[in-house]
Amino acid sequence: MTGRMPTVLASTVIRMAQAGDQHGSLWLVDLESGRSDEVLQWRDQTISWEGRGAERGLRGIAFRDDRVYLASDKEIHVYTPSFERIGGYTNPYLGDVHEIWFDDDGTLLVTSTRYDSLLRLDLESGCFTEGFCVRQTAGATRMLARWRRKLGAGEGKAVTGSIGDRATRVAWRLRAALGRRGRERDLRPRTFDPNTPGGPELGDTVHLNSISVVDGEPYVSGTGLERLLHLDAGAVTPYATIPARTHNARPHQGQVLCNDTAANRVLLQDRAGQVIRALPVPPVDETALECVELAQGYARPGFARGLCVTGDGLFVAGSSPATVSIYDPESGERLRSVTLSMDVRSAVHGLEVWPY
Repeated sequence: MTGRMPTVLASTVIRMAQAGDQHGSLWLVDLESGRSDEVLQWRDQTISWEGRGAERGLRGIAFRDDRVYLASDKEIHVYTPSFERIGGYTNPYLGDVHEIWFDDDGTLLVTSTRYDSLLRLDLESGCFTEGFCVRQTAGATRMLARWRRKLGAGEGKAVTGSIGDRATRVAWRLRAALGRRGRERDLRPRTFDPNTPGGPELGDTVHLNSISVVDGEPYVSGTGLERLLHLDAGAVTPYATIPARTHNARPHQGQVLCNDTAANRVLLQDRAGQVIRALPVPPVDETALECVELAQGYARPGFARGLCVTGDGLFVAGSSPATVSIYDPESGERLRSVTLSMDVRSAVHGLEVWPY
């Protein structure tokens, strides 16, 4: 490694927070010195407090000129580099927004997980100009809905305790099974106008949550899929096989980089799924964890999410409890980790190199 380690901006989500609590933060993390500064606390009291994560916290991060763009559940917020809010963008088809990414033409691509969709925001006009839905077939959607109703997790209804745990586990297994069995033939991609009725109905069948643009081409993935998809002219083409429940998957120098969340590691693999380099998240002293009694089985240590690449090819990745680590992919060495909180509910979500 040569040169100074970067400063990164990290967003966190606090799962299973209660009304009135802080439910996420924004941190500047200097990986060279190990210093971290909490620059914004997210305490929006207008959100719904049902469920484990849903509307809480800040998610995706993107930069353009002298503006910082941050995603929350139903809005893209615009801040100055000194974290003064100066505006925002909303749309009826935004729901459970996750990652965001600027396309080469300067439009912002936004993953709307609750609608299985990707939306395009034109900053000059301030309008969302295009929507693209990637949804499992109606039969797959009905199957998932039946299982949720059977286990007490009907549409829009939160569940807690053992029934909620079981519903969550079954939903994840079903999504993964559908992804394995169906492959791309079970997906029904379509474009829609995000400014008019007739777009996709509320429904999360693939948990579409990751977007990247490489060489001018957009790629998406979701935790309910086992492949990274290339979007091209209103169609989806499988680009690579990836593990189930993966986050932040993207092409990287002809290979694929992702957070293999279920295995607690950052993964560099080839397009066929063969592992080239596996970088484990830092170990956690579980005796030092905080708020374990509040996690209710919905939060765990080691959850890998949040990923970016530095200008000199190092990987920066997030894990829980909220920790940011930098890796040298050539040696496989973890060069430094900075822990922001020992609250087991606090997880890194968005992660980008700070450009200012």
